[in-house]
Amino acid sequence: MAMAKDPTTYGGRGGNLFDDGVENVNIVGIRTVNIRSGNQMDAIQVDYVLSDGSVYKGPFHGGCGGSASTITLANGEWICKVEGKTNGSLVDQLTLSIKNAAGTIRKEGPFGKTGTTVFMKEGNIVALHGGAGDLLDRIGFYDLEDLARPMSKSRIFGGSGGGTFDDFATESGIVGIQKIYIRAGNQVDGIQVVYRLANGRTWTSGRHGGGGGTAYSFSVGVGDFISKIEGKTNGTLVDQLTFTVTKDNGSTTIHGPYGRTGKTPFSVAGNVVALCGRAGNLLDGVGFYLYAPLTRSKQFGGSNGDAFNDDPNTLTLPEAGPGLKISKLYIRSGNQVDSIRAEYVALGGSVVIGPSFGGTGGSPQVMDVGMDEVIEKMEGMTNGQLIDQVTFTMRNTKGVRRTAGPYGKTGKTPFSVTAPNAIHGFYGRAGNLIDALGVYYN
Repeated sequence: MAMAKDPTTYGGRGGNLFDDGVENVNIVGIRTVNIRSGNQMDAIQVDYVLSDGSVYKGPFHGGCGGSASTITLANGEWICKVEGKTNGSLVDQLTLSIKNAAGTIRKEGPFGKTGTTVFMKEGNIVALHGGAGDLLDRIGFYDLEDLARPMSKSRIFGGSGGGTFDDFATESGIVGIQKIYIRAGNQVDGIQVVYRLANGRTWTSGRHGGGGGTAYSFSVGVGDFISKIEGKTNGTLVDQLTFTVTKDNGSTTIHGPYGRTGKTPFSVAGNVVALCGRAGNLLDGVGFYLYAPLTRSKQFGGSNGDAFNDDPNTLTLPEAGPGLKISKLYIRSGNQVDSIRAEYVALGGSVVIGPSFGGTGGSPQVMDVGMDEVIEKMEGMTNGQLIDQVTFTMRNTKGVRRTAGPYGKTGKTPFSVTAPNAIHGFYGRAGNLIDALGVYYN
């Protein structure tokens, strides 16, 4: 189970940005929430439970005004809902709903007074991000759920000189890369990135490094993503960078190399979302936040029909980024599985409906996947030419499983695929019926 960041924030745009999830990536729960509030939310500070059972005292966000309140969570309790109000500039009010393993819910709050705009966040909330100054300007949340492929942070490639930078920690709403500016000569002099944000806007980082060398730039289109970054270092500086962009039709474009040859090569592959590293007059070191590549299962069924591909990477929304999970399946079935269509929800809450594959026969059915659930298993039957039957197993954040189906009738040959984490998309062959079916998973 992964800690997934919802990049949406509630409130204004002021204050100093904070991100508790970046400060400690081993967070698995919340022990104590300390709040100061009066007319607005003055401040918030959280003591977090880490994966090894120890407690990490998160930073204090906000000012010293208002009255102090403390909410303590017992073992087996978690924050399942946060309700709040803002005035467009500040967080005016927060109410926490806390749930235990027996399903009992208690409410704490409201803290602060009434605002004009209501918001609500549900899930298994384990960490905070946002912005704060003398008051709490904005707030966002991490969920302990399999909404997306777990994001990883690579090591820093290069040297230890220069000052540190971390774009993902600096701007809490980043969901993808729109454009990269590079200056390079013998080494990579500097790099600057235009990021897509969860609210549909963009944010441009500062230039990391100096202004020497020749200026280059390239754009990453909507639905495209940086799938690989290769480079070379001399142990002190980043000498060279090359970027591979995978387009929504599956083709790739290579940008670079920028800079000259270095001694030590490095490479990362996945879906690169943001950059971090070290820089002074040159780019001393560089690292990356990225989603791991998805695995493609065996394809089950026959070889007729037209090939189709519902890879989630091709369904990226500009305001949502690559953090997609399946929220519904639209299935038509009778004696066989006639058609299948997936609806996806992104971390920012946006919804995208994929194309329909197959025909219009059979009876229509809708399979809902809860926000706290993922599809863990697909199993079914084939006659060697068609998909005769399919059944899905879902798992929620507490490990509880349920099945949906079977859709279609019994065939001759059983098949099954179980994802270690979650099934994220489909591929296969289809005409008037589903001829073959496989999945993307992590």
